[in-house]
Amino acid sequence: MIRIATLAMLLAVMTACASTGSEPLTGSWQLSSGQVDGGPLTLVDGWPISLEFDEGQLGGTAACNSYSGAFARQGDMLTVSELASTEMACSPSSVMDSESAYLSALDRVTMVTIDDDVLTMTGEGLTLTFEAVDSASGNES
Repeated sequence: MIRIATLAMLLAVMTACASTGSEPLTGSWQLSSGQVDGGPLTLVDGWPISLEFDEGQLGGTAACNSYSGAFARQGDMLTVSELASTEMACSPSSVMDSESAYLSALDRVTMVTIDDDVLTMTGEGLTLTFEAVDSASGNES
């Protein structure tokens, strides 16, 4: 009887651990910080970087241009593919530098975690941290 209770407890713990990352990726997020290859991903005031997830598709604004793509998630593992973006030029050049660094980093993401209203994407040499955005008002929550 003790073995069955222990086994049941172990199974419950394993199930709880396995559910980490099981919540669907949905909603709107705004990039609050980033590190790429040992340096900061520079965010330009007035040119936010946004990210939205919806049923296997992602998109948003990468400072200047709109972008879209597909994603697949298994637990905490994340694959981003089929990235495409519009091709407007924006000034100052730091906006385009920020956008280029973000899109390159997004293409290298391999893991995702959500902790309350913070979404963190990581990959080799990079960390992108997003804050949840209240879609009703467009404000960060």
